[in-house]
Amino acid sequence: MNHTNINLTVSESGQWGLKGELTMMSLSGSWRSLESSRPVKSSWSIDFTGITQMDSAGVAFLLDCIRYAETLKLRLEFLNLSHEVFELIEAQGVMSLIEPYLKVKHGSTRN
Repeated sequence: MNHTNINLTVSESGQWGLKGELTMMSLSGSWRSLESSRPVKSSWSIDFTGITQMDSAGVAFLLDCIRYAETLKLRLEFLNLSHEVFELIEAQGVMSLIEPYLKVKHGSTRN
């Protein structure tokens, strides 16, 4: 298996830009880097436009962000999740946990 990387950029406003794959392989090598790169802001906006693939580890990453944001009382929103990611979230039975953090609610028209 190839080891892939996930790249995180954070703007001054606290918007995250993720690029690459959010998979068990990419997160196992990048998790510590992602944790140390988390912005300390009152609001997180995480854009998934650059994500090319996501598996159950990526969904766990979403849930970890939710837990972290709730603990620190941060406003959190997930942007531009793909149709395939919505299907994965539904298959794992966690849509009700993630849906409140979606900028575009599930079931709405998505690009």
